[in-house]
Amino acid sequence: MALESGTYVKDLVDTNPTGTDPISLGDDHIRLIKKVLGNSFPSSISAATVPDVSGNGEKYLQVNTGATGTQWASVSVRSRGSLNRSQFDHSSDTVLLIGAGQYDHDGTTVQDVYWDSQISFTIGSGGSNSGSSAAGTSQWQYLYLDDSAIVTQGAALLDADCFLNSTTAPTYSQTKHGWYSGSDRCIFSFYIDGDGDIAQWFHNGGEYVMNSSPFDDGTLSSSGSWQTETLTVPAFCIKAEVDCAINNQINAHDTQWWRVNGTEPSPAHLLTRSEGDEAEFIANSVTVYLDGSRQLQILTNNASVLTYTAGYFLPGGM
Repeated sequence: MALESGTYVKDLVDTNPTGTDPISLGDDHIRLIKKVLGNSFPSSISAATVPDVSGNGEKYLQVNTGATGTQWASVSVRSRGSLNRSQFDHSSDTVLLIGAGQYDHDGTTVQDVYWDSQISFTIGSGGSNSGSSAAGTSQWQYLYLDDSAIVTQGAALLDADCFLNSTTAPTYSQTKHGWYSGSDRCIFSFYIDGDGDIAQWFHNGGEYVMNSSPFDDGTLSSSGSWQTETLTVPAFCIKAEVDCAINNQINAHDTQWWRVNGTEPSPAHLLTRSEGDEAEFIANSVTVYLDGSRQLQILTNNASVLTYTAGYFLPGGM
């Protein structure tokens, strides 16, 4: 008799049934085939286990979010904390532009999120996202990937309402490899001026953000001792660029130095050197590092130092 026994597809004998088998064994063969197919491809879904392959080249098959079927998905290699940073542009007093980008978002769902076009984002609760902070005055605001909106949307391709502006500064998460507030990932920051408008900046997609108009952070007198200067930069910033105007007070040489607040390097870092009575000197685009309070220290003996913050650097992971 040519009726075999088996549990999985591999157990079937492809030469069975033979032409001489009795017709009465036909139903046994059919039941055997149904059994091994069910065992080899177990499923309770009511859709095709393998959906249409047409137009899905270079994709892979995965279970969908609701575990009710399978779907084709684009291949991507996830690197924890990775990003393809957007270029951020100033558009108006209430709107910023978010260039196409891709970020590893470690929120409710750990996934890469992305957008393939420039997104116009209007700040405030009446703007693109009702959960955003209102535009105050003279304050830093932080731009986040809004985890709750991403979960609600249920897709990795983001719209304007998947972003959020907030007055809450992020902190660095070692486990998520990025800057977060709760489950929201911070990707940028911007300043609201005294009139409640977004202050203009320039950015090319890199780590440096240049202020359109440098912030005047005050004047230090010729004290001959270290003085602390707090720069107008976001809370997360530890690296900035300053312009300094030096005004010599007496007819003598003077060297101005800078250091990270609270440190005692010897010697410190050179800011500039000035000579002559009432002489004025400029130190442009000096890169400085700050402590966690956005402060550095400057030493000047015979000259006053006017400090302007020209821009700041986005930290690693943002």
